[in-house]
Amino acid sequence: MPIAAINSIRTLAPGQHGIHLQVKMLERLVMVETVKNGVSIQVSEYLVGDKSGCIMLKTPAKGTVYIKG
Repeated sequence: MPIAAINSIRTLAPGQHGIHLQVKMLERLVMVETVKNGVSIQVSEYLVGDKSGCIMLKTPAKGTVYIKG
């Protein structure tokens, strides 16, 4: 399996999924619990950045997002 390229924030487009980013978590903004299709899920929002810029990143509690701190 080939290793996926790591993108920078500058190369992102709205609605992209399944991409690889290496960013620094600057701040955890909020964590909320919501109900979707009758299932309760937690969603966290972070301010993250790299040398090309900053974005707000929303992540589900059960996802394929790896955050090291």
